[in-house]
Amino acid sequence: MYPNVAVVIPFFQRERGLLHRAVSSVLSQKDSPAISIVIVDDGSPVSARDDLGDLASHPQILLLQQENGGAALARNTALDHVLPSTDIVAFLDSDDWWSPVHLEKIVAAFNAGAEFYFCDYTRDERTTTFQVTTPELFSIEPFRKDIGIAWLDRPMFDLVIGKCPLAPSTCAYSWSKGKRVRFDSAFRRSCEDRKFFAGLSMNITKVAFSTNCDVHYGIGVNIFGSAIWGTIAGAERVLDTARFHLGMSRCNLSDDQRALNDIAIVSLDREFAENVSVSTLRAHQFPFGLVSEYANLRPGIWTVLGSVAIRLAWKRIAG
Repeated sequence: MYPNVAVVIPFFQRERGLLHRAVSSVLSQKDSPAISIVIVDDGSPVSARDDLGDLASHPQILLLQQENGGAALARNTALDHVLPSTDIVAFLDSDDWWSPVHLEKIVAAFNAGAEFYFCDYTRDERTTTFQVTTPELFSIEPFRKDIGIAWLDRPMFDLVIGKCPLAPSTCAYSWSKGKRVRFDSAFRRSCEDRKFFAGLSMNITKVAFSTNCDVHYGIGVNIFGSAIWGTIAGAERVLDTARFHLGMSRCNLSDDQRALNDIAIVSLDREFAENVSVSTLRAHQFPFGLVSEYANLRPGIWTVLGSVAIRLAWKRIAG
């Protein structure tokens, strides 16, 4: 059975050629099913139409344009234009690309009854995401050994609130299970995808995955990746992550899930304080507004911040 697959691509880049590479990797899939590609140019400095070149008029491509609103809004716009005949929705960021067998595995998984699929990936070619976050996935026996697809042995929600290995470009889901689920555009630095997957997991019961790295992550414009440690952007990223976990704490969690979520929140307090302290030492300017925003969620952050600031100052004095 060859289902109809819609591929959602948000586009905002400053480097030419990335979108053409991404779309070409979709169109050149082995044994590809019926594919429609929905691209949303999110006010990109490089025009999506120009970057696509000869592919811009391809019959399988729908190209939409909007003012810059971020990846979450761009993906939502694309989802609003998915064809009614769609069976599966897959994501691909514009600086990433798929190996030729990625869709073949997605289709095989869904034909076997999967409602969600994801695979491993790497950013630096030294370690994979599964190796860092969920190494136990490598020990699960595949049900399709020929192409390396296995069934997830736990609820999808456990992955989302833990050391989440899910990344949009690796994921596909049943459109009938997630037609009403959308990304939260309030998350600009981090976790708009994790909140989406959390919402999706409420309707998903059967998840398949591959430990193969069938998606290649590029180095184009990346809001999350640019929010590096020790900067205000890094602190903003932690704030978004804290907001996500605090939101999850209001869900009906099992004892194990709640313990995992609580550990993440406490860890984020210290990470936020470290980012603020280091950025303040570098820029000689304290981000009162940002810290106040975090304190509205976690009043105890002032105590953590004081402890971290004293420790960092002492280290600097001690040389």
